Amino acid sequence: MESNNILNQDDFIVVLPVFNESEAIEAMILSIIEQGYSLVITDGGSTDGSIEIARKFQIPIIHRPGKGKGFGLDLALKYASKNGYKYIVYMDCDMTYPTSQIKDLLVFRHQFDMVVGNRSRRNMTLKSRVLNFLITIVLNILFSKQLQDPASGFRVLEVNKFVNKIQVYGIDVEFDLLGIAYRNKYSIKEVDIDYYTRVGESKLSFFELIKVIFTIVQVRFFHKVSPSER
Repeated sequence: MESNNILNQDDFIVVLPVFNESEAIEAMILSIIEQGYSLVITDGGSTDGSIEIARKFQIPIIHRPGKGKGFGLDLALKYASKNGYKYIVYMDCDMTYPTSQIKDLLVFRHQFDMVVGNRSRRNMTLKSRVLNFLITIVLNILFSKQLQDPASGFRVLEVNKFVNKIQVYGIDVEFDLLGIAYRNKYSIKEVDIDYYTRVGESKLSFFELIKVIFTIVQVRFFHKVSPSER
């Protein structure tokens, strides 16, 4: 079975978007490289020593032009394309997503254009549950879909389907990815995953919720099809 051969594949790379994650970054890096996965860091100008920690492991570090996750994901897709990777796995660098379940998403990479980790709600804070509930309702209504976790920050993407297509550069990039997928009729698979208590301070606030909802509306009604989508 393919799942038994994941570690023998060299067609994917794991991406960690980082912005001030010094409390979690070393454990995340160790957990990923100990499983034999290739890894790249995209940093949005961390000032807390995160990158000094990452440099100890001699892994590639991409410095993005802004702290937004979208900048990092755009650059990571270009890096993966340039270096011959067919897929990227990206996950937040805050210890909420289990690196042991990377393989559970990867097993579907040849069958789907995007694989999304559907988080258990057990360890989410009440605020996070409410925010994610509202986001999910708004997105599913606007796109007429039935996704369970559209805000998940743990995904596998087929590189050539998403490279040079990102138009949202903040924490709300996940919804731009869904817009790209829906416009192009890409296939999406959700996989149930565990979800742990966050290490470090959450970057999602009610202000960010308003921004995310605005982004969802913008992606749904106003985003132009990029040249590479034609």
